[in-house]
Formats: sequence, C-alpha cells, structure tokens
Amino acid sequence: KFGGTSLGSADRIKGVADIINNDEPTFVVLSAMSGITNQLYEIYHNANQGNIHLADDQLEQVAAHFNETYLLLTDDREYDFSNEFLSPLRRLLLGAEEGIHMNEFVAYGEIMTVRLMSLYLESIGVEVVNIPALNFMWLAENGEPNREKIGTKLLDCLSKAPNVKVYLTEGFICRSYNSEITNLSRGGSDYTATLIGAALRAYEIQIWSDVDGFHN
Repeated sequence: KFGGTSLGSADRIKGVADIINNDEPTFVVLSAMSGITNQLYEIYHNANQGNIHLADDQLEQVAAHFNETYLLLTDDREYDFSNEFLSPLRRLLLGAEEGIHMNEFVAYGEIMTVRLMSLYLESIGVEVVNIPALNFMWLAENGEPNREKIGTKLLDCLSKAPNVKVYLTEGFICRSYNSEITNLSRGGSDYTATLIGAALRAYEIQIWSDVDGFHN
C-alpha cells in the first residue's frame, strides 16, 4: 500500500512504479494523491453551501492537476482526465444539497489516482489490471468489513484476469451492506491492504507511509 505522500508528484509516482514493477505478482493499494481528498471535501462543502461556481472552478483545478502530472509522466496529450471525470463529478455536485453524495464524490480521489498510475504503468510496458475496490470491498450491517464477501468477490475478480504482474485497486473506499459508496475511515487504505492480504493469503503486506504506526 502506498499513501498519498508517496504519490504526491510525478517523480514520486515514478518511484512507486519502480518498486512495484518486479517479477513477482503484486497487488497494489493506492491512496489518493497527496492533498486531493481534502480538496474534494472542500469542493463538496462549497457546493453544499450554494457556491456552485467556486466549487466548479476548484474541480477544474483538480482535473488540471492530474492532467499536468500525467504529462510529466508520459507526455501523452491524447488522454484528458477532464473528459473522463469532470462530468460525473459535476453531476454529483449538483446533488450536493441533498447531502447523500459526499462519500461517492470524495471516492474519486482514489479512483483518479489509480487511473493515473495504471496509465503510466501501461505506458512503460507493465502488464497491469485495475480491480475496482467498489467491486469487492463490502461492509456488513454492523459497519465492519464483510470478510467472507470480500474474499469471494475479490477472488472472482482475479479469476477474470489471471497471471497479471500488477493488480491495482483503491484504498479507503468501499460499499456499505446496502451497496452505497462509503469508506473505511481514517487509516482506511492500510485497512484495505490488510483485508486484501488476508483474503489472498499473501506472503507479505507492505505499507509504505510517512506516518508511524497503524490507526485503529
């Protein structure tokens, strides 16, 4: 698992790619790029207070940040994060006053970061598959991870993409027992990595972070 600081710039992303590009099959959990989650919360709250134009300008800045980072990685001018992500995020902003879309909105920090890493790995010839966390990371009715369901759904996802060197997924985000998008709270990406490691009976779990300890 790599935290947001490990993914805070193009150079850091290249460093992470060097670490995970090895001969062993590796399942990689990514947090959102450093600062992005806080920005998305701020954008959402601005929209919730009726400052839609300010929120939309801030949203453009987030998309531009991902585009600028991607160009520093690949110089690929054909792909535009604005095309893929701004439309759904704007739809969520328009519903912000209903107070029901915040977790779904903020989840795009991880989703966009995984997309960025995947595109970069593909550009340097790494065989990579995205396994969206929202396809397998589920909570039970008591709010705790549903480990049996997680294991079953994760193995099903992997069976559709066997013998791949790098699997990527989002940390932090998950679904509630009734399928709504939510998250694993503070330290959630570490939690995601350990739940995946347990489900796969992984040889080892590595948590790359600039924070000492494990949030419980």
